[in-house]
Amino acid sequence: MNATKYRAAHLQVRSFAPKSSLNYNLLNRMTAVSNAPIGNQAVFWAVGYYQENNVFKTLAIYWYGNQWTTVPTPNGSTGDTYLSNIAGNALNNIWAVGDYGSDPTRHTMVQHWDGANWTIAPSQDPGTGLPQLYGVSVLPSGAAWAVGQFDYQTLTEQLSSVCGGN
Repeated sequence: MNATKYRAAHLQVRSFAPKSSLNYNLLNRMTAVSNAPIGNQAVFWAVGYYQENNVFKTLAIYWYGNQWTTVPTPNGSTGDTYLSNIAGNALNNIWAVGDYGSDPTRHTMVQHWDGANWTIAPSQDPGTGLPQLYGVSVLPSGAAWAVGQFDYQTLTEQLSSVCGGN
């Protein structure tokens, strides 16, 4: 893997302490699934992308206790695939969004974690204008929403209705 080394950090009550190095580049967002603890421990997820053989591929890692673990994620059918944001409300209801393809043909990317696997979820892809999803939010009820853009217009989508989220 062609990668630049970045440091991951673990936020503790009153300090920010480096924990482990990740051999991935371009790691994007990090989010806590704070209302989904295992015992008294919160699970943190981070998503992004890395480059391998001149193709960008998705990346998802999670922090549980004292280490980062990489979890396999699917990629789009063509070109580069990027994950830009992640959110969740339970250990089995986590959503990641981004885009995939090769310019000028790109598509929205939505992935769902069911507690065991990441799968590509159906997405309302406008098919033109380089659509990209940048943000995702999951309400306590489990309803998930994504936001992005295409052709300089706002793109919003309710995700839980298309993938059967909680």
